[in-house]
Amino acid sequence: MDDMNPIFQSIYDYIQVELAHMYPNWFLEPTVINSGISFIIHTPEGLGSGNVLFSTIKQKFSMKISQKGNNHAAFVISTLVSEAISKGIPFKETINEFMKQINKLDNPLRNILLSIKTSLEKQGFYICKSKAIPYGFQVFFSKENEVYRINTYHTKNRGLSIQYLPGNNKKNQEIFKSVITAAIPNEAQNEWKVPYACYLGIDEAGKGDYFGPLVVAGFIYNEDYRNRLIDMGIKDSKLLIDKQIIEISSILMKEFLEKCIIKVFLPSTYNKLYEKFSASGKNLNDLLAWAHSKVLEDALKKSTLEAVLSDQFTDEKTISKALRKISSRIEIRIRTKGEDNLAVAAASILARARFLIECEKLGENLGRKIPLGSSSETVQIAKEINLQKGREILSSLVKLHFKITEKIL
Repeated sequence: MDDMNPIFQSIYDYIQVELAHMYPNWFLEPTVINSGISFIIHTPEGLGSGNVLFSTIKQKFSMKISQKGNNHAAFVISTLVSEAISKGIPFKETINEFMKQINKLDNPLRNILLSIKTSLEKQGFYICKSKAIPYGFQVFFSKENEVYRINTYHTKNRGLSIQYLPGNNKKNQEIFKSVITAAIPNEAQNEWKVPYACYLGIDEAGKGDYFGPLVVAGFIYNEDYRNRLIDMGIKDSKLLIDKQIIEISSILMKEFLEKCIIKVFLPSTYNKLYEKFSASGKNLNDLLAWAHSKVLEDALKKSTLEAVLSDQFTDEKTISKALRKISSRIEIRIRTKGEDNLAVAAASILARARFLIECEKLGENLGRKIPLGSSSETVQIAKEINLQKGREILSSLVKLHFKITEKIL
C-alpha cells in the first residue's frame, strides 16, 4: 500500500492491529478509491461474529458497511481527509512527525509535551496535527469527534506558559484540563500575591506584532473581586486562546467597567511616538514605560491606589522612573511573569482582547485579514500591501521600526 494517503494508511494500520488482536484468523484486503479506501475483511467465522468490531470501526471512522457473500464484509470509507482528522484516528505518520519535531527542542517544552502526549493517549486522545509556532509548539489532539488544541511557549524572560482549547464534551474536557494542569511545573502556577487591598495591575499587547497597535491596559483590583475574577477564568492571557480572551474581556468590561483602563496606540500614532522618543535618544522600552504611566494616570483619577504592579519588560529603573512622574507616593512592584497576579492577568486579557479587536478592524478596512506576529507570512503580506496600496497605507497598519521593514520597503 505504498501509494496510500498517510491518513488512510493509518486507518489501515489501526484496523490491522484490531483484527490481529480480536480476530487473528481474519485478513484485510484494502483498495484505494476516489473518496477514501475500501476494505474487504474476510471473516471465516461468519459476519455476525464480528459485530463488536464492525460497530467500533463504523463509529470511529464513519464507514458505510455492506455485506458481500456469507463469509466476508466490505467496508467503504467515504470520509475525506479533513473529516478523518476529527475522528480521533491514531495517525502513525503524525505521531512520528511530532516526535521528530519535539526532539529538536532544547528547552523544558520537550519533556512537558512528551508527558502530555503520554497521559492523553492513556485517556484515548490522539495527536492529529502539530507544528512549531513563534516561541513554542502547537499540538492538536482529538477524541470522539472533537479537537483539542494546546499552545506551549517558552522564553528566557517569561519562562514556560501553556494555553489550551478544550472541546465541548464535559467529561473529556475535565480529563484534558487535569492532564494539562498536572504537566505544568509548580513554578508556572504560583500566584503573585501582594499585601495591598486596592492596587493597579498593568500589562501590554502588540509589542512584538508587526501589524496592529500597541495596547496597554490596567485593572484596578480590590480584594473583594478575587473570587469573581477566579470564577471568570482570569489568568495570563498567554494561557488562553483568542476566543476565551475576547469572552472574558467582555465580561470584565461589563461587570467592572470603571475598573478597566485601556490605551490604544494605533500604528499611525505609534510610529510618530517612536520617532519622537528616538529623536530624544530614547528607545522602545522608554515608550512602553511612558504608556504604562498614562494608564496609571487615568487609574488615579478613578481610585485611591496603594500600589501599581507591572510585568517586567525592561529594567526596573526605566519603568519606575516613568511611573514616579505620575505619583511619587504610590508603591511600585515589578517582576517577570507579572501575569501571575490576578490584576496584571486581568490587564493582560483586556490588552490582548482590544489588540485583537483593533487588528480585525484594520483588516476589515483593508479588505483582507492581517497576520499576527512577525513571521515570513507577515513579511510577504506586508510586501503585497506595499505594492498594491503604497507606503502610506502600510504605515497606518504596521510598526515601521521593526527590522523586517527593510525587507519590505
